[in-house]
Order: sequence, then structure tokens, then C-alpha cells
Amino acid sequence: MTIDYKKASQICNANEFLLVQSSRPNHLAGLDLPEVKRRTGRVRTLADKWRERVIEQERSASGKLKPGVGERTVAKRDLFDEVLRRFGARLKKLEQGESAPTKASASAPSKSKASAKTPKTPKAPAKGKKPSTAKKAVPAPEASTAPGRNARSKSRARITEHRVTQSGLNSRIRGHVSASGKRNQARRNKR
Repeated sequence: MTIDYKKASQICNANEFLLVQSSRPNHLAGLDLPEVKRRTGRVRTLADKWRERVIEQERSASGKLKPGVGERTVAKRDLFDEVLRRFGARLKKLEQGESAPTKASASAPSKSKASAKTPKTPKAPAKGKKPSTAKKAVPAPEASTAPGRNARSKSRARITEHRVTQSGLNSRIRGHVSASGKRNQARRNKR
């Protein structure tokens, strides 16, 4: 079955359409085995979803005067069944190719142990450029010897303090935001 990409772009959302586009033969050829497996799982989920939607619509329409299933739902079911078939074929081909080594990979020289152990040194920043200001790892809160309410509250306070210092807000704004969050949560709990 051929896929009409113009129609697919009209009935699919952005993420779904990216999967449909990646099922094109020239795009599938560039994907490696882990990526094909990951995308196959996503496509299988979508295909199951649209199959179930068609079944649900058929069930609900059976008691009405005008039985029928939405055209877009059926079109999406057929589309994702085809995309799943394409990904399945590519996955099967990759798995067969992985189990039987090819001549090119068998004759390729392997790296020596010395080159494998040599660590790579990070590159120095180019002239005129500032070094990257990557965020530093946050140390984990220390565990106290006596578990209790005070130990947990101290740990919690440390986490909150760190989060506030990272945000760069002053104390007046912090108090307002904290109180606002608590009020909003109380409203949600009340419902």
C-alpha cells in the first residue's frame, strides 16, 4: 500500500506525522537497529490505539440509527497499520543482518587494546569564545544517622534552599510564590 503523505499530514498530529515520514524507504535505510526498535514500539502503540478506536466506534454506532465509523479514524488505522508493516519489515531485515555477520564487518580490523584504553581529552575552547557555563551537579542530601522528622525536614529545607538559590529570586518573591502555590494546591484539593 502506498501512503499519501499529504493526506497523512492532514489527519495526523506533528509527532504521528514524523513517524509516518520516517517510514519512507530512504529514511528507514538510515536508521540503526535500536532506533528502529524504538520507533516500531511507538508505531505499534499508535496502531493499536487506532484499531481500538475503530472497534469502540463500531460498538457505539451499533445502537444508533445511522451506524458508522469516522472516516478519519479508519484512515488513521489503515495508515498506522501500513507504517507498522514497513517498520516490521525493516526490523526483520536488520535483525537477520545482525545475526549473520557481513563480509565487510568480518574483514574490518579491530582496534588495538592500547588505542581502546587511551582516554579522550576535552577540547580547549577556541580563541575569543567563552568556556561553556554548564550547570554543576547538585550534591545529594546527606543521610542522617537517626531517621526522623527533623532529618527529613532538614533535607527538604536544603533541597528547597538550593532550588531557590538556583532560581535567583529574592526572598519577597519567593514567599509570594510559595504561598500562591499552597493556595492553588488547597483549591485543587477542595474540589
